[in-house]
Amino acid sequence: MSWFKKARTPIAICVGNRLALFLLVYLGLVLDGNVDHPLRPFLKNLFLDGWFRWDSGWYLWIVEQGYKDVPDNVQQPSNFWPLYPMLVRLVQWGVGNPFIAAFLVSNGALLCSCVMLYRYLCRRFGEDVAARSVALLLCYPFSFYFSAMYTESVFLLGAVGAFYFSQRKRWLLASLCAAMAGATRLVGVMVVIPVALAYAEQHHWKLKEARRDIFLLPIGLAGTLGHMLFLHLRFGDWLAFLRSQWVFGWGDNSTWTRFLLVLDSATSWSRLAAGAFDAIATINVAFGALALLVCLAGIRRFGVTVAAWGVVTMVISLRIWASSGRYAAVIWPMYLGIALVTRKRPYLYQGIITAFCLLQGLFAFWFAHGHWVG
Repeated sequence: MSWFKKARTPIAICVGNRLALFLLVYLGLVLDGNVDHPLRPFLKNLFLDGWFRWDSGWYLWIVEQGYKDVPDNVQQPSNFWPLYPMLVRLVQWGVGNPFIAAFLVSNGALLCSCVMLYRYLCRRFGEDVAARSVALLLCYPFSFYFSAMYTESVFLLGAVGAFYFSQRKRWLLASLCAAMAGATRLVGVMVVIPVALAYAEQHHWKLKEARRDIFLLPIGLAGTLGHMLFLHLRFGDWLAFLRSQWVFGWGDNSTWTRFLLVLDSATSWSRLAAGAFDAIATINVAFGALALLVCLAGIRRFGVTVAAWGVVTMVISLRIWASSGRYAAVIWPMYLGIALVTRKRPYLYQGIITAFCLLQGLFAFWFAHGHWVG
């Protein structure tokens, strides 16, 4: 019960937010049944159907068929990292349906992430800032992806868990969480850095004070290196995940030429007024830039280790800038930075939460109806 008392605030925020979001997506499909997407696993259960679109099909492929070799220069499953589909397949053994398994994995990981993040922040910034940060995370416009058949929530759990266990000097668990993040996304390998920095800081930056547990830290690389080894054995290419990113419909949507066109249209008042601009791409860029700026501005407020991880992870993610709003969803230092700035500005905080929720509802509706969001 003592554990639940410490966790009930983030659990209440998470459950309340998700129930409202699930209801919104359900009612959106009830009121407008025109869905422009071939993946419709629950045509007779609209409570679930809206959470499986776009990349969900690729994760289903990996769950059911594994990684198969396909011709170069086309979209292929090697672009997707293995931990999330492995967890889905594991849970599927118990529930029988891969989509229900994915829904449970995503939302279970999200709930655990919220509890860990709350408890991590409570130690450093107090309960008020911790609760605000969790609320901002859940209301962030692209955070509906945490409940979809996507990797966001599992990656978030690995990243937050690494910080959480580092704070408590549980280096094996911290390294395993870093490995978990590294097996979920390419950028997850960066989680090893804050674990190593936290270890060095807690040992006063002196190698002679390090103990045998320092040899646990390289475990954090196991997720990334393990997947690379698999790709080498399976396809003869250690970096197959890079080769498969820049193909038609994926990386080619994030060229610098297109970025300049998007920026040009978004800075023209006449085009904005007429709606003659790429709204989704512009919004993705705006939220990616927001995450980067908040992390940079927060170096002095929440420390170099936390801020540096947010900055480095976001900078790497910006290579696919057309999806940067979704990639920014896991940059939890952004929510901490906003929570600190609005701690004594309740109206500003309420305004941001309201704006986030409205945009989240709009984007979740758009996604559930088969449109690309990020």
